[in-house]
Amino acid sequence: MNTLADDLAYWKVYIKDSIADIPLSQLGGTKLKAWGCRIIKDHSMKKSYFSNIKRTLNSMLDYAVDEEIIEANRLIDIKFNANLFRPVTPKEENEEVFTEKEQQLVMEEAEKDSMENDSALPLGICILFLTGMRVGELCALRNCDIKGNYLHINQMVTEKQSKTADGGLKRDGYMITPHAKTSAGMRKIYLTAKAREYFRQIRELNKKNGYPCGDKDLVFQRKQGMCNQRVFDCRLKKYCNPNHLDLPFAKSCHDIRLSYISRLFDSGLNPDEIRRIAGHENIEMTMKYCRGRKSSEELEKVLEQSLST
Repeated sequence: MNTLADDLAYWKVYIKDSIADIPLSQLGGTKLKAWGCRIIKDHSMKKSYFSNIKRTLNSMLDYAVDEEIIEANRLIDIKFNANLFRPVTPKEENEEVFTEKEQQLVMEEAEKDSMENDSALPLGICILFLTGMRVGELCALRNCDIKGNYLHINQMVTEKQSKTADGGLKRDGYMITPHAKTSAGMRKIYLTAKAREYFRQIRELNKKNGYPCGDKDLVFQRKQGMCNQRVFDCRLKKYCNPNHLDLPFAKSCHDIRLSYISRLFDSGLNPDEIRRIAGHENIEMTMKYCRGRKSSEELEKVLEQSLST
């Protein structure tokens, strides 16, 4: 899904000077296909990147149809030859997920960091591994959102954007949005005994460090105010770098989410239940998050056992 900032950027770079001067009534399939082929070749685009640009123009043309300016959106049905796009480099095994062993090592590193620095923030990494929530949801979590054995997700931290003099948008800090990413994002997540223990430790550390611990107060706090996504992404990268665990691939908090969802698939849980827990609107999106988490050695062992019987 494109943000407003994305749409404005795509408009300025790829649409405004290419086809914006053509009257909508003359913007037929032939011209639209020529435009698409030209920008794909000129910018050596991957298919996924071009799809985002196409989505921006599709939205504009759909609006024109709704306003009865044109009869139909000709772009929506145009297919572009796959050979036009820049080939996608295949991902290495476990590049986007943590293996079971890596997860254990990172969580141990976070626990050690928390203990040595009397800080609750490192334990946020552990919570991500055990809940699979989006990091923006973690940043906006309040004490009242923890109810018994469940975590209730109903808001998130997002980037603030402000207008520039030329009509564009720029990043302008962070804010708490009083709703989830989508309607499906409003959900509850089961907390394991280990996750509940982490939250107990977090509360104790917050009290020890003088942070307010009322129901409406944020679970994760720092002297500068509320946390943002970078706080946890930077911490995770520190744990994974050569001076610490030296994992083979750089990992992000989103990779933790991929790992959590993949782990649920490995457990045999019903796909629709996984979709609900992940906060996705459809199963197709959830399936895109499924990855193999076994190391090469573990996978070889499973294949050997499976194919030798």
